[in-house]
Amino acid sequence: MLTVGNLIYFTPFYFKNGQKPKPKYFIVLYNNKNTTILGSLPTRVDNVPRAANKIFGCINLPEDCFNCFFIPSTIEFTECGFKFPQTTYIYAEQMYEENIKTLESNHKTNGVDYQIIGKVKKEIFNDIIKCFKISNVGKRGYKKLLQQI
Repeated sequence: MLTVGNLIYFTPFYFKNGQKPKPKYFIVLYNNKNTTILGSLPTRVDNVPRAANKIFGCINLPEDCFNCFFIPSTIEFTECGFKFPQTTYIYAEQMYEENIKTLESNHKTNGVDYQIIGKVKKEIFNDIIKCFKISNVGKRGYKKLLQQI
C-alpha cells in the first residue's frame, strides 16, 4: 500500500491534528520502510494567486511564497489512466508526515478503509518531486527527504 508513487484513496483519512476524518487522496512521496512516510494530500481547493498562469504542472512563485502542482481534471494522472474528478492542487506546504504503523492500523482493509488507485505516472511523479524541491514554502526537513529520491 505505502509504495512510493502510489495514489491511495482513504475512506476516511484520519488526520493526526484531530481534524474530522474525511475521504482523501494521498500520494506517497517518500517511505523510509521503518517508521515514517511522507505524503501529499491533493485537494480541489484553489489557493493559486489570481495573477498566476494555471498550466498543468508546477506553479512556483517565490516572490509570493507560493508553490503547488496543478492538475486539470483532463490529465491522466496514473499509469492505469485515472483522472481526478475535479481540477486538483497539490501544495508543497501541505506535505504530510505520518507514522507508518499508525497509518496501517487506521487503514487495515483494502477496498474498505482504502483503495490503491494506482501508480502516479513516472514523469508526473518526478515533476511533483522537482516542484516541491524548489519550493520556498515546503518544510526543510521534508525537502531534505525528497532529495533522496
